[in-house]
Amino acid sequence: MTLCPCCQQPLTGPLPRNDLSDINMSAQQHLMLNALIASYPRDVSCEHIGDCLYMSIEDEPLDINRILSVVRVKINRRIRQYGWQVSNARRRGWGANARYRLERNT
Repeated sequence: MTLCPCCQQPLTGPLPRNDLSDINMSAQQHLMLNALIASYPRDVSCEHIGDCLYMSIEDEPLDINRILSVVRVKINRRIRQYGWQVSNARRRGWGANARYRLERNT
C-alpha cells in the first residue's frame, strides 16, 4: 500500500508511475514528468525541475519558466488521454514562483 507523503493516508486510485511510465515522449519531457511522478501528490518548484533538466549543463537557460511552460503543454498533450495533467499549483501569473504537480483529470 502506498501512503501519501503529506498526510500518511493511503493513496487511492491509479498512481502516475503505473499509468505514465511507458508513454513515448522526448527526454526533456520524461525528465520533467519523472520529477513530478517522484513527488506525487506534492507539487515541485520550477527551480527543482530546472535542476533536473539541466543538471549536466553549467548554466541553465535564462528563461527557464518559459521553457517549462512549453514542456508542460507538450506533456499534457500526451498524458491527458490517460486521465492525468500537469498543472501549475499556484495558477496563472506566478512566473518564477510556479510550482507544478500531477493531477487526475476531472
